[in-house]
Amino acid sequence: MGPMTIRKKQVVAYTVVDAVCYGLFWVLGGAAMFYSMLVQFFVLPLSHFFLALWLGLEKSWKERQWWLLLYFGFGYFLMQYGTFSLLNMVSVGKFNPPEPSLFLLGAACALPGMALGAVIRWGRELPAAPQDRRRPLWAFGLVWGGCVTLQLGLLWLPMVLQFPGTLLALFGLPYFPSEAAMAVFTALSDIAYFAGSCGLAQLAGLAAGFLVGRSPRWTGREKARLLPLFGAAGALALGLGGSQGGVVDYMGLDLETSLLLLPLGYLAGQILPGAGLGAGILLARRKNPVDKPRP
Repeated sequence: MGPMTIRKKQVVAYTVVDAVCYGLFWVLGGAAMFYSMLVQFFVLPLSHFFLALWLGLEKSWKERQWWLLLYFGFGYFLMQYGTFSLLNMVSVGKFNPPEPSLFLLGAACALPGMALGAVIRWGRELPAAPQDRRRPLWAFGLVWGGCVTLQLGLLWLPMVLQFPGTLLALFGLPYFPSEAAMAVFTALSDIAYFAGSCGLAQLAGLAAGFLVGRSPRWTGREKARLLPLFGAAGALALGLGGSQGGVVDYMGLDLETSLLLLPLGYLAGQILPGAGLGAGILLARRKNPVDKPRP
């Protein structure tokens, strides 16, 4: 067997963290308070962020690492449903239905790290290839990733601060008020969501779509195939980002109904970039009726 690739090491690293956290619950006999604070509000959010950051920086994935957000979501879901909920079902004898909101929370903890890593990597690639036809997409990715990192980073940071704050409170020491912090950071996160993900990132998508649409280096079919890419960005930023924090309260949605924001975000994320593509294509055809790609 050859040496383990960097991609396998990254997947194994998170699997080991997840397995250790899961096993500790049963080894410690269900020490609920300590386990919940240590693992679910400190270890997992931090490990999600830094491991996803490592993934985002890695070029060899060729952008396929975004699918691992599903794995991060399942890992966080398992820490709740496979521990406290399972113990309750065994002891009480009553089935507890799965909570999809836990899956979203796990993915939301990893997304800022993944976006930040990608922003750093895309930022390095942007000046390295001045003639690269994908430069508008890199620029859009920089804006989009910055908005996502800011919004969701502000949202889950109080979760990380809650654990050391609680430990200090046990010894009678002053600590950062977690409830007040959660309210402040959630409000800032909501502002970042509407101004960043819903505003600035979508305008960047409009500009990127226009530049790609008017470029003769893309064929018409290739331009149309970019719409799902913008849609995926919308699902992550508009859908997943909107399902966290106080945004669902503004919309009057419960956590289960907020799952609908994911497909809606996918569709909404294509509107302005699609309009930009269309405008760019029309402009290019007016200047040159024959759309021939150039090398």
